[in-house]
Order: sequence, then structure tokens, then C-alpha cells
Amino acid sequence: MLGSRRLVYQVCRWTSLGPPPSPPPIVGSFSHKYDTFLAKYPMMHALHNRVVNGSRWCVMDVKQLWALRSIDLKDNNQLDKLTIPQLETLIQVRCEIPKVTAIMILLPLPLTVYVIGFAIIFFPRLILTRHFWTKSQREEFFLSDINKCVEAAKSLTTTSLPSKIEELNEVQKAKLSKLYGGFLPWSVNKLKERYLLTHNIDSRLDVSSLNRDQLIFHLFLRRVPYVIDEDDDSLRKRLANVIQKGESACSPVEYLTSTLRSL
Repeated sequence: MLGSRRLVYQVCRWTSLGPPPSPPPIVGSFSHKYDTFLAKYPMMHALHNRVVNGSRWCVMDVKQLWALRSIDLKDNNQLDKLTIPQLETLIQVRCEIPKVTAIMILLPLPLTVYVIGFAIIFFPRLILTRHFWTKSQREEFFLSDINKCVEAAKSLTTTSLPSKIEELNEVQKAKLSKLYGGFLPWSVNKLKERYLLTHNIDSRLDVSSLNRDQLIFHLFLRRVPYVIDEDDDSLRKRLANVIQKGESACSPVEYLTSTLRSL
């Protein structure tokens, strides 16, 4: 128990930064020889690197999520002790659990590199997670998902909503769940957790320090539409604007629908 507690509060890498830098293979090792061989075939080499780097990133996120498993997400004192990178992981990786679980099962198996490589070429969005996408694919796929989620939930702005999540009816809960990527209606507790986690990030996030990958990621977390190839300053303003609207929200429901009201 003590060991797991140390894991919870260790310094973690921001998943919004993208894949972690890959350490160079040791000269003379099999990995180095294989990498040298693949370098003769640039397309294969690039595909292999995407599989390896994506797998490392995915495993890193899963390890971080596992280390946070004992956190009570309804306890503000515990949430305040977490870093923003840990909060990012709790929000996003939990939404990716079905695909991430399948990938983690496949990784130890022989020839998995070819299976994932095939999926990268033909079905990157359908089968794989953001860990295996290129920067341009993440920007494109995130925006497509945002537009679908907003379209599914936009009718919430035309009805009178209660202030408490517990008072939402089933239709309202289902639409609010779809806004944040839920295939099935989320429970009251899960919607509360989403509110608490995102609100905690908003209170500490320094928008001016984020790079483009992080801006796109945080716009996606909040389901804020953007324009492909939009400049970083405009993205920064969009994110700052929706965070400001969230801070002025008078209730959890108003906060969770602040993105819709800012469109």
C-alpha cells in the first residue's frame, strides 16, 4: 500500500505532450542493428517507429492510470494533491479504456507490431487510440469527434436544466454523456467526476505555457471546436475563453455545458 501511494504522487509526464522521446538503441545491440536495417527503407522505418513510440506512450499512460486507481475522485483534498499531468490521464485514458485494454492484451503477443502497423495504415481512427496517430491525425480526428459530440448534445442549450447533476433526467444525462464521449449514459458519479477533474485543471492551468499539441488536447477535453491549421494564438484564446466561462458557471451542470453555450 505504501509503495502504491508513492507511485500516486510521483512526477508524471503530460500525456498532452504527445509520445515520449524514444531513447536511442545501444550500439551493437539487436535493436540497433534492426533499426539500422530498417533505416534503408524509410517508409517501413517510419511505420515501425510509430508502432514502438505509440506502444510506449500507451503503456506509460496505463501505468500512470493504474498508479492512480486508489484516488477518491470525489475528494477535493486528494484531487488538489495531484498534478495536472495526472488529472489529464484520469480524464482521457479512462475514456479510452476499451481500446487501450485491447492494445495492452495484444502487445506481448508475437507479430503484434505487424497487426498494429496494418491498423495504422488502414484503420487508425477505428481501431487505434491517439497514441498511434500523427500530429495532423490527432488534430483532424479530435476535431471530428468534437463536432459529433457537440451535435449530439447541442439541444441541451434549448431546454431549462437543473443546477444539480442528480436532478438531470435520463435524456439529459445521456446527451451530456455523449458530449464527453460516452457511448452509454454515464452515472451521476461519473459526470460529477468529470466536472471535478476538469474544473481542478482549469483552476491551475497556465494556458500561455502550452504548446500546440497541448492546446489541441485541452480543447478536445472540453469539446471546444477549432479550425484545422488555426494558429496557436487563436487556439490559446479559444481555450482561455472557455475556461473563463467555466469559472463563471454557478453550478456543475452549467459548467459541463459551458462549451455549448460558448458556441
